[in-house]
Amino acid sequence: MNTNIDIAFCFDENMVYAACAAIGSLLDFKNESDHYCVHCVCNEKAMEQKKLLSEIVKKRDDGSRIFFYDARKDFHGSYEVRGISTSTYLRLTLHRVLEH
Repeated sequence: MNTNIDIAFCFDENMVYAACAAIGSLLDFKNESDHYCVHCVCNEKAMEQKKLLSEIVKKRDDGSRIFFYDARKDFHGSYEVRGISTSTYLRLTLHRVLEH
């Protein structure tokens, strides 16, 4: 029985390669019957790397899918303090992005 598992990543351009590593690792060490729906909530600059992220998923598992959600305007210019950047706020959009 195949299982589809939803997973979300929220990141900006500073975390694209970390997201690549996490997604690649997730797919490299999954059960054969599991497939992932990877949801990426990104800002504008991170969205420029859609091709790179899509290729990681495609090369590792044909049954898994990746979706991108552009959150470039949701928190632009938000207040930043103590290492909490505007990209941290992207997680606040998950309830809208992942609603079924």
